[in-house]
Order: sequence, then structure tokens, then C-alpha cells
Amino acid sequence: MQKQSAIYGYLSTTEYMKFRHPFIFLLMIVLPPILSGCVTTPDNSAMKTITGEIVFDEYTSLPESSQVTVSLEDISGLDAASGVMVVKEFNPAGPPPYRFSLEYNWNWMNPSREYVVRVRIDVDGKFTYTGNESIDAEKKQGVLPVRVERVDYSE
Repeated sequence: MQKQSAIYGYLSTTEYMKFRHPFIFLLMIVLPPILSGCVTTPDNSAMKTITGEIVFDEYTSLPESSQVTVSLEDISGLDAASGVMVVKEFNPAGPPPYRFSLEYNWNWMNPSREYVVRVRIDVDGKFTYTGNESIDAEKKQGVLPVRVERVDYSE
């Protein structure tokens, strides 16, 4: 029985099998090292940290059951590349200001885009405070103060 091959023309079954097995074996030997070069690992030198503190307009001490969510977000547009880049959640302890740090990969940042650090605070499961602060992708910043305001549910 002969099999048609687009590359090799007509081969008998035994000729086809003799050729195919060494070729597959060769692919198994050659491809893994080539493909392993395609795998990217995070570059530790590209890791940066944004350190900040949450500042309230009025003196407020949050209960320890509160949930604080801090995120680094790309707010440049409504395209698929925009969105949340890093999120950190914690329960506040002690009096304000509450400090946070976000570790992110510097290679993710594009100087032509806009980024903010956004804070959301839930007290007893209810969305209570929110705030955000713009950051410059090209400048190293010190401690970033993020002022939060109480969410008004009166409307």
C-alpha cells in the first residue's frame, strides 16, 4: 500500500515509517532547546516598588475588619491593554495613615500611557472610601500619598 505525501511523493508504508520515526525523534531532540528559549522569566532587575500611604480628609480609624484594596491601573483608554496591573489587599492595623507597597514589573510600563494607584476601602462589607493618585511612569517617586474620600450614598 502506498501513501501519498505532499513533500515526499508516493512511499510504501515501510518506507514511510522508516522515514517518519527518525524525523519525529529528531524533532524531539531539537525542538525543546529551541522552544525553551521562547519562555520568558521575570527579570528581577525590572521589578520596582511603589510605596504609598492612605490619607483621609478627616481623622478616621478603620476597624480591623475593614478591607483595603490598592491597585496599579492603566487608565489610558478603553482598549484591551488597559486595566488593572497589580492588586494588593490587606486589613488595616492601628491608626492612619495606612502604608502600602505595590511591586510591579517596570517592563509593563509605557511612558505614553496614564497610570494611577487606586484605593478602595470596604468597612463591614460596604464600599466606604475611594481615592486615586496619578503616577509618572518615567520618574522614581518617594512615598505616594493617596487621599481618599467617603463614598456618598445620599443620592
